[in-house]
Amino acid sequence: MNTIPKLPQTLTPVRMVIGTKEITTYATISDDFNPIHKDVETAQNAGFTDIIAHGTLSLNLIWESIERTFDFAQQPEITIDVRFKSPVYRGQTVETGSVHLSKMGNYEVWISDQDGIRAIEGTLQIHFDTVNDE
Repeated sequence: MNTIPKLPQTLTPVRMVIGTKEITTYATISDDFNPIHKDVETAQNAGFTDIIAHGTLSLNLIWESIERTFDFAQQPEITIDVRFKSPVYRGQTVETGSVHLSKMGNYEVWISDQDGIRAIEGTLQIHFDTVNDE
């Protein structure tokens, strides 16, 4: 079994301004061209005030936060369980947040907008063999 260093109380925050370019680029990468991500009228007809970012575009910021926080010698098993709570609109700034819940690699994680409204929230579990509690 490998012993890992003491886990941080929070993960390294990641912030992103969600613009048209980011949404268009992500649509190309993910091959998801749903009109609510590119056409204002379609988005409004679906009940939104403007085009929205792909939920997984914001979710990827949590993965980036994990990568910036840890330098894993071996990749542990990672489980993320999230709920998409509110849309992220073009022009919003979103940022990851987290708090360490237990010694065994459990974190509460979220993505919130510039007003503190959580667009995504859930839990993250990093499965290590053993954890150094010191």
